[in-house]
Amino acid sequence: MPEIRQATLEDANEISNVLIRSITELCAADHLDDPELIKGWIENKSPEHICQWLKEGAHMRLSLANEGIGAVGCYSTDGMIQLLYVAPDARGQGHSSALLQHMENEMRDKGVDAARLVSSKTAQDYYLKQGWEIDGERVVCYTTDGQPMRKQLISSNT
Repeated sequence: MPEIRQATLEDANEISNVLIRSITELCAADHLDDPELIKGWIENKSPEHICQWLKEGAHMRLSLANEGIGAVGCYSTDGMIQLLYVAPDARGQGHSSALLQHMENEMRDKGVDAARLVSSKTAQDYYLKQGWEIDGERVVCYTTDGQPMRKQLISSNT
């Protein structure tokens, strides 16, 4: 099981690199290798933006790989998964799944009944396999579109 920890300001450059590489190398189904679509998607993934998010108290978590960061995730206190990206070199090694489960557990522990996210086309089947459900029509997301999804974290019978 990969080690999960809170992101720090010192991680900002590597986090930015993971996010940008994941989007550009793994999300072609969404951006169709269109430079303008990619530019719009990654423009807020700079180290400066990441430092700002962390200074504002972002719940950003990292899954650590032998080579560095295997995946980056972030969620809000109201139960929105704001991002979950895997490093291309770490894909298929369990980093995203471990990190997603960790974030779901943290949200559940904070009393979040149901988590939400907007999935890329690239990640939609992954989330469905992780127990997430489609939650409405596709929406505009950065320079492409995304699929709203939801997952019940706390049973309504408790």
